[in-house]
Amino acid sequence: RGGRPTTVVRVRRLGGAPNSRAVAACAYVCAATVLVLPTVALAVPWLTELHRLFSAL
Repeated sequence: RGGRPTTVVRVRRLGGAPNSRAVAACAYVCAATVLVLPTVALAVPWLTELHRLFSAL
């Protein structure tokens, strides 16, 4: 096995004492940022061009 943790060890580690609320909140904020920033970065130029296209009609 090469010393790698088994699935049982991973499940036990996840089932241990919970993290603090601050750590959990930080994790959620970081995850939301990772999802929202690229979406906004792609959507804004696209929506701007659509607005230009339809306002020219």
